[in-house]
Amino acid sequence: MSTTSPLPRLMNDTASTNPLESQVPYFKDDSSANESTHRNGWQRSGLEVGHGETNRSGNRNIDRNTNGVPAGPDTPIVDRDHGVDGVDQQPDTQETAVGKVSVRDRIGCMTWTWFTLSMATGGIANVLYSNDIYGIPKTGLWFQTTMQVCFWAYSTLSVIASSGLYLLLWSTQEFPISNMTPLWTFPAYPLLLIGPIASNLISTLPDASAAARINSTAIAFGAICFQATGFLLSLMIYSAFMYRLMTKKLPQETTRPGMFVSVGPSGFTVTAVVGLASSVRTIILPDGYMGNVDGPFILYLMGNLTGLFIWGLCLWFCLISIGAHWQVARPNHPEHHISPDMTWNSFVFPNTALATATLQIGTAFGSNAIRIIGTVISVLLVIVWLYVLGMLIRALFLKRLLMPGQLDGATAQRKKWANKVGNAIGKI
Repeated sequence: MSTTSPLPRLMNDTASTNPLESQVPYFKDDSSANESTHRNGWQRSGLEVGHGETNRSGNRNIDRNTNGVPAGPDTPIVDRDHGVDGVDQQPDTQETAVGKVSVRDRIGCMTWTWFTLSMATGGIANVLYSNDIYGIPKTGLWFQTTMQVCFWAYSTLSVIASSGLYLLLWSTQEFPISNMTPLWTFPAYPLLLIGPIASNLISTLPDASAAARINSTAIAFGAICFQATGFLLSLMIYSAFMYRLMTKKLPQETTRPGMFVSVGPSGFTVTAVVGLASSVRTIILPDGYMGNVDGPFILYLMGNLTGLFIWGLCLWFCLISIGAHWQVARPNHPEHHISPDMTWNSFVFPNTALATATLQIGTAFGSNAIRIIGTVISVLLVIVWLYVLGMLIRALFLKRLLMPGQLDGATAQRKKWANKVGNAIGKI
């Protein structure tokens, strides 16, 4: 009988040509936020689970091991790469041997997912964000003009990068809904940072005359336009993510940290809208809007209420993402566990938006309780960032990251899934 893999066509790799082996292909990693998982760890756990299921079955159907050889209930599972039950019985082949690996070889294993480390630690947007706080009060007019030029340059590059990346992905790749994660919003993230940059730039100006000199009105309205574009793009992707959760349940353990990326769009939008609203009456439009002296107050009220409206969505996605990791938080679980890799940086950088948004809401509505919550979130984020950084450094020393010949987390999970499906096909 013919079997069809339930995973998408572009994820299939070259299948084994052994006629005795179940024709279940191995799969490429389609996730942009995964790194290496220790080779023997996942292989052994997957084989042990398959072996346990075989022993528990009470029928007399013929089972098959991973090499396609018929096996009975008491036959040990043999894997051509790792011997009996996932334990090496002979030296690795040339393809799987690690041997002595140089620093240059390990650096050659670096992939795009390592850029999530810089996203968790900083980035161009954060550099510009900090320049306003420390630079404008200590320098002259030239620095204000410099930051004005930097803002428009960053906005231009963000629009080009975001639209170009999406167009490139849509022209060259296929993304089935069954493998959807909020990581699809990554190309929109440059747009989502324009609003917070503009808000911080305007709020650090000394007075309304300085704001008028760099045309802060154009900066504020332009930031709202770009921020709305990024948020609406993310909102449409949110709908696909909700559909994926309703039809395919939670993502795989290796890609599940990417769920926290859904916190970022709403959080950054709250920071931008509420931050700009706080400056509209005193700095951006001190003399009214379109001849109406009450116009700035109306914009201020609308900005605060809009921010509060979106802030609830930010909190909800954060709670959903935390709850989704309760299952994998148990150590040494045979099926549900995650190992340190670059996806763990998703625990940090999207939640910085939640922290800043909470502080902005607390300031806008004069709530000390909300400000305390925002401070607690900020402290917890620093602790999580240090923990993730320490675990990644530990994984590097244990040679679980940046090692030639190793499968990353998503590929390892799919290979384990392929072995399970292969055993099931052998029983039919």
